[in-house]
Amino acid sequence: PEITSDIGGAYVEDLGDGYWQGYIINLTGGDLSLTSLAFNLKLNLIPISDNSKIAVYAFAKPFVSYSKRTDVFGVSDYYLSYNDGATWDLEESGIEWGPDDYDILKEKSEVTGGIFIGGGLEFFPNGKVSFFVQPSLGYTLPVTFISTQSYEPTVEAYLDDNFPMVTKGFPSLNIQFGISFNF
Repeated sequence: PEITSDIGGAYVEDLGDGYWQGYIINLTGGDLSLTSLAFNLKLNLIPISDNSKIAVYAFAKPFVSYSKRTDVFGVSDYYLSYNDGATWDLEESGIEWGPDDYDILKEKSEVTGGIFIGGGLEFFPNGKVSFFVQPSLGYTLPVTFISTQSYEPTVEAYLDDNFPMVTKGFPSLNIQFGISFNF
């Protein structure tokens, strides 16, 4: 508020008659990790022969993932404005909250999945050792994570029982480099 001279980007509510309330929050935790098991389906686009130096292929890689999110903690500052948001007075600072206060903030594990689809180049595909590169587009099915942008900047949204969590799927770009040992 000192820098912008207003509370924009925080959670604000107009209570009428020039009286506003708002919260600015700081979140910690909520680290998300995914451990995946994938199955690679590969279709060679150019037949490989004994003297092939490069193989070109398409692939689909469905996967199943175990996701784990750590506990989320927040600290809020509560502000009031009595003049249509022109200036804000700090009413209460350092309001702490976390998993003991809201179940949605507790550590969570869940199973999800998805798929990567792309193409690949393999160098020296008929040797004992080959090298590959695989760019792909992926989609991960819904998983629960922090997304304050998914909520309107209102006090009502801030007080929502699910705030700041959402359960959504998401796209991703993946580039893999690797070495294959051929038997």
